[in-house]
Amino acid sequence: MMQAKQFWLWGVVLLSTLAIGILMSPNILTSDWLDKLDSDDDVVASDSEKSAPSLMAVELDSDLIELAGIKTAIVKEAILSPEVRAWASVHSVQPLLEQRGELVQQQAQRKEAEVVMDAMYQEWSRLQELATQAGSIANKEVASAKAKWQAAKARFDSAQLHFDLIKNKIAGYWPETIADWITADNSLALNRIVSRQDSLLRVSLPVGSSLNSEVKTLSVVLPNQEKALKTATFIAPVLSGNQSAFGQSYYFLIKDTALPESLRLDVWVPKQPTALKGVSIPGEALVWYGGQQWIYVRRSLENFQRVSAQSMIPTAIGVFDINNLISPQEKVVIRGAQTLLSEEFKWQIMDEDDDDDDD
Repeated sequence: MMQAKQFWLWGVVLLSTLAIGILMSPNILTSDWLDKLDSDDDVVASDSEKSAPSLMAVELDSDLIELAGIKTAIVKEAILSPEVRAWASVHSVQPLLEQRGELVQQQAQRKEAEVVMDAMYQEWSRLQELATQAGSIANKEVASAKAKWQAAKARFDSAQLHFDLIKNKIAGYWPETIADWITADNSLALNRIVSRQDSLLRVSLPVGSSLNSEVKTLSVVLPNQEKALKTATFIAPVLSGNQSAFGQSYYFLIKDTALPESLRLDVWVPKQPTALKGVSIPGEALVWYGGQQWIYVRRSLENFQRVSAQSMIPTAIGVFDINNLISPQEKVVIRGAQTLLSEEFKWQIMDEDDDDDDD
């Protein structure tokens, strides 16, 4: 009986020892794992504490901003009709003058022939009447007068035919509106062009482009005056036989502007009459990097963010943002953008050097 009690006590002691070991083992494992986790967290926290400018942005203190001569401009909300860049040349007045002169000369010859023809007809008619009434006029004289009238009429018919041929040639070369200017007597529009008061333009669109039928005006960039745009008014399409190799061509007129003949100009042709709302950004704000244009926006006193202009619409004075990448009243850098670009990549080089040192 005593031996059975001792055996039972030793079993209790053994089970207790085993239970204590099992209970203690998870605590040890858990403690080690927590220690390791704490160590890993320290590494992550250490990496996150590194201070550097965010991607596509740069920070400069006020002194450096002033020293770099950085200048900004406030952008404003604007309305834009989407445009396509095209080319224009100032049309020579010489063809207009030559064709007008040829027509006027032939018109005078026709008038002269008409006067002679009418006089010959009156003489023939007079002699016919005298021969019928008095019989004092020989039939030979009447026949001679008739022959003279017929010869005069033939000359008039020839002059008229030549006159019509010149008009048809003008109508075949020019659209109806300009042809009417040339053939009309004392056309004010033609007189203003040949006297250099107005300028006639021939505008050629890029291949595959055509002018929207509702577009009646376009903007012309004058030489050495990129911001001084002139408005040109639509006249008519260039006739198919005179189209250029570039694309569809059209005649436009700039009023009250004398431009040298054959001068090449950049023009901006609206794609559609419907206007778009957005933000107009001046060309001075654009900086090239990586094969595309960028804009630095001053997001705070010392922070400048680089924004891509790739999705923006090119205009005659810069670009137009319709995607709310830049908001109205924000400031864009118009001087010193290249400095900011250099400063931004200086930070990137420093970051790369730090990574190499850590390795």
